[in-house]
Amino acid sequence: MQLSLEADLTVLSACNTARGRIGRRRSHWTRVGLFVAGCPTTVVSQWKVESSSIANLMLAFHANLQSCSGKSEAMRQAAMKLLADRRTNHPFYWAGFIVVGDPQ
Repeated sequence: MQLSLEADLTVLSACNTARGRIGRRRSHWTRVGLFVAGCPTTVVSQWKVESSSIANLMLAFHANLQSCSGKSEAMRQAAMKLLADRRTNHPFYWAGFIVVGDPQ
């Protein structure tokens, strides 16, 4: 929390970063710390995620950041890409990640 971040976005792409524990700390305190340190948006996962589909989701998300109107839209389009593939169309593979904070 004492950092002075000049970042618009932090991505915590590990499992349960929205509600689990990171070491001895609750991860929501990590998000609060990032916000207080100056980062208005964090991408987090709500449950244990499957590695290969999340790699595809994160690649699509980051690629979409260049062309979309905001971070939430970039994530929505990345999720739609996985939803269109019959191997990853179940919500388990794409719905676990959320954008917290400023959606733009």
